[in-house]
Amino acid sequence: MKNIVARENTTYGDIVELPVEEKYRKLASKTLEMMRWAANNYCFHFLLKVDDDVYLRVLPLLDVLEQRIYSKNLTHMIYEGKFHK
Repeated sequence: MKNIVARENTTYGDIVELPVEEKYRKLASKTLEMMRWAANNYCFHFLLKVDDDVYLRVLPLLDVLEQRIYSKNLTHMIYEGKFHK
């Protein structure tokens, strides 16, 4: 697997490896480190993290973000997802 990842990074340069253990119990640490890396390397208004087992409904998310931008309510930058059946 490491060879595949190394080849991907050599070809496209699109992989960032962070100094965090790869364990489920370290999920919060991994998320925090990813957010820290993004904040130190990019300028953005919003940052979205989703897992591969999540279905992201983009249009409702864009509506929420757009409302926050137009209302200038940028104090609560965390979007709490909702489960829909």
